[in-house]
Amino acid sequence: MSPIRKLGCLLDVDIEGYLINACDWAAIQSPWLELVNDLKAGCVGALGDRLHSLYLRGSVPRGAAIVGVSDLDSIVILKNAVSSELEEWSEAFQSTLERRYPFCRKVELLLIAYSEIWHSESSWQSVLQTQSLCIYGEDVRSQLPRFKPGIALVRHAFDLKDDLAKTQSGLRQLSPNHPQFEEQVKGWCGWITRRMIRTGFELVMEAEGTFTRDLYPCTDAGEARNGHDFSSELVFCRVAIASFSLVFLRHCIVAVSLSSIFYPEKPESRWNSAEFWTILQIYINISVIDSSLTNYFDRLCCKI
Repeated sequence: MSPIRKLGCLLDVDIEGYLINACDWAAIQSPWLELVNDLKAGCVGALGDRLHSLYLRGSVPRGAAIVGVSDLDSIVILKNAVSSELEEWSEAFQSTLERRYPFCRKVELLLIAYSEIWHSESSWQSVLQTQSLCIYGEDVRSQLPRFKPGIALVRHAFDLKDDLAKTQSGLRQLSPNHPQFEEQVKGWCGWITRRMIRTGFELVMEAEGTFTRDLYPCTDAGEARNGHDFSSELVFCRVAIASFSLVFLRHCIVAVSLSSIFYPEKPESRWNSAEFWTILQIYINISVIDSSLTNYFDRLCCKI
């Protein structure tokens, strides 16, 4: 099992409680700078006047990227709708950059239309304003509102039910005879674990008064709130990050669900911690997850 890295940070807030964007072009250092410049040149060259703007988010524009660990996350904003042709180009360009810069674990290009930013329920406004750096084109952040920790920054919780179903389906379709079976299982478990950990933090971010997408700070939030100490359960989140095994994924499910009791319920919210727990409890019972920890889970469930 890989050692658990205590990486990441919480976003600072100003005196009024608004989140401060920590991204800065000056923070991007070699060898990431070369990759970023190649990404920008490739997008500009291939997309031409179809490209409205290009943003980075994540650890790279914060100057916190680690060779062999970090991804390069980018948002490509197009003037018009995203076509299947551009999706194919994006996938091919991502693969090219990953081969060219093997120190980067993954390159992600998210293609969105400019009009998507301005939809009434769009989450892109908060992502661009609080977590992104414009490296080409018109920077729309001056036109966007500022954000405090709250429902506007919730991304994973709304999609968790679908993500869990997608993981269940993906795991069941894997063949144990496939030469990369173990890596495929780890891939699915890693994907859903990251989403569950971030969902857990979304449930407590308003109470914490800050925001982050970094995994380790997510697991630290709310360990001792309202007189309860759940550090022994939340540590399984950290183990899950390092191992991505099926057994520890189950621990992670309970650990994240336990954190939901810290979230102060709000009538205007479109979701709540009870619904979150119900979804996770259903997932615990699916057949692809190891069932040897039933009694342990029953004891933890009694705390909720």
